[in-house]
Amino acid sequence: FDRRTMRPVTKLTIFIVYLAMIIVLVLASMEYIFSNRSIVQMQDGAMVINTASNRLLNFMICWEYMLIFYTRANGLRPWNSGLIAFRQTLETHALQLMSQDEDLQNRLQSSSNQDLIDNFFLKNYSLWLPEQDVTFSGGPVDTFIASRVLENKYLKAARWADDPTILNGDEDLLFGINNTCNEVLINSEQQVKVTEKIVADIISKNKTLVAILLALETIAVSSVVLFLLLLIRVILQSYSKLFTV
Repeated sequence: FDRRTMRPVTKLTIFIVYLAMIIVLVLASMEYIFSNRSIVQMQDGAMVINTASNRLLNFMICWEYMLIFYTRANGLRPWNSGLIAFRQTLETHALQLMSQDEDLQNRLQSSSNQDLIDNFFLKNYSLWLPEQDVTFSGGPVDTFIASRVLENKYLKAARWADDPTILNGDEDLLFGINNTCNEVLINSEQQVKVTEKIVADIISKNKTLVAILLALETIAVSSVVLFLLLLIRVILQSYSKLFTV
């Protein structure tokens, strides 16, 4: 076609068709980029939930074995040969906690979601000293500091000397039991729930945005089809007039 001989409506139609095609390409590129970013965010969130949940499970196991030592040390239950295995189990789970702490911190540091980071670095753990109205560090700490403090208490209890009576009235044993139950288990479970909500919100927002992008693409494609039909109609009318006697 010679642009100089084209009718204005034809020029407008061709322009709109090209514009719509460009819009479709831009929207498709945005959808691809956004989808990849969304997948990464959801994977990060899922891995954080998995690590935090396993971490909570290890806290519960350590607390259970600390209670076992406490009941034996205070004569509430008799000592038996199985305590050697209990010590090994407690030490194993305390070391797993250390590994999970490091893994969780690394995942949070590589995450781009500030809500996830804020959730786990919030200072909401108050570790109270046994029979004293003061906290371990003078105030609330975040989950990783609380975990490191308690891990040391767990390891100390797991590595007691051959004479188990040293655990009778041991402040570190009481510290580990009380704070694991009153602070760590409650707050850790809450952090897992908050993380699950954050991931659910990410999925919801991603679904909404993808739906918007698809709607815009549909509109753009529909516009292309509509104006192509209009162009065909204009051409047919032009040829019809040309060959009309």
